[in-house]
Amino acid sequence: MTPAELARCRLLGQQLPSGPHQTPKTLVAHMGAMQAQDFAMAKWALGIRIPGLTDEAVEQALNRGEIIRTHILRPTWHFVTPEDLPWMLALTAQPIRNIMASNDKRLGIDAALVHRTNDIVGRALRDGDALTREEIAGLLHHEGIATDENRLSHFLMHAELDRIVKTGPRRGKQFTYVRLELPEAPARSREENLAELARRYFTSHGPATIRDFHWWSGLTLGEARKGLEAAAGDFQTVVLGDQTFYFSPSITDNTGSEASLHLLPAFDEMLVAYKSRHISLDPSFTTASISSNGIFYPVIMADGQVIGTWKRQSKSRGVQVLPLYFRDSPDEKSLTAALLRFGVFLGQKAEIAP
Repeated sequence: MTPAELARCRLLGQQLPSGPHQTPKTLVAHMGAMQAQDFAMAKWALGIRIPGLTDEAVEQALNRGEIIRTHILRPTWHFVTPEDLPWMLALTAQPIRNIMASNDKRLGIDAALVHRTNDIVGRALRDGDALTREEIAGLLHHEGIATDENRLSHFLMHAELDRIVKTGPRRGKQFTYVRLELPEAPARSREENLAELARRYFTSHGPATIRDFHWWSGLTLGEARKGLEAAAGDFQTVVLGDQTFYFSPSITDNTGSEASLHLLPAFDEMLVAYKSRHISLDPSFTTASISSNGIFYPVIMADGQVIGTWKRQSKSRGVQVLPLYFRDSPDEKSLTAALLRFGVFLGQKAEIAP
């Protein structure tokens, strides 16, 4: 398998072009978790993988609790299903706390204070209320707790990790928080949960390496290896250079199909989910696709390879897309199809900016 063939195989696991999943919930469950740092782009990450899905439909799925937006990996925002959140948190909550520890100390946040803020926020949301960040900050200020210097974000992230809150319906353009109610976690050992996380990752993101899984999950390298070793019987392997790539047998090379073009959102799993991105991203284009401080730009991907970036420009009668190609531009038919899909998702006419 060549690097180009490997990249095309990744498209299939990542449901690009679209696979059998027809709802945000089943797609997110297939992917394990999907980065949702940039909310508008995160919704498009679902839309680009499910034909006919709209921005409003993703909002409704979130509001109904079919998917949850919370901190679960690395740590940053991700979409995850309610059924998967309990066992994933059992694996990842402590690693996230470890990452937060130095800033917690700098901000004067200790276990006793977290227990206190969890109690205040939990009681405020007990009756099903939804509160904005500003309203929660007001509650904490009333109790004499400072929320400046990013303390509020730390308090809310701890409340997420402690299974107190989740992101709720938006109020206008403001996000709210609501009390988190979760189903019972599966009766599995930690080792079984590690295997399940590896299984989800390599099924949806493979072909990928152990280093990729280690990066995506935020687990220690040792625990990532344990998970992969336990699930390895489910996967095939291919060796490129000194790296071993694992992938599901259901993913086969797609070299004979028509080349596809996708307007991938910022922070899409096709790039952000891998430690090494050279399979799909020419290293000479890295700085044009990913900023020095880790911001992943929206990219144009053709046949598994990044060929440029794009920007959205809202207009009174629709939306315009401004592409910037690194090399030759794609054929007009492929670009038109990609624009049509983006327009259906937004419920607006989408066209190339003049």
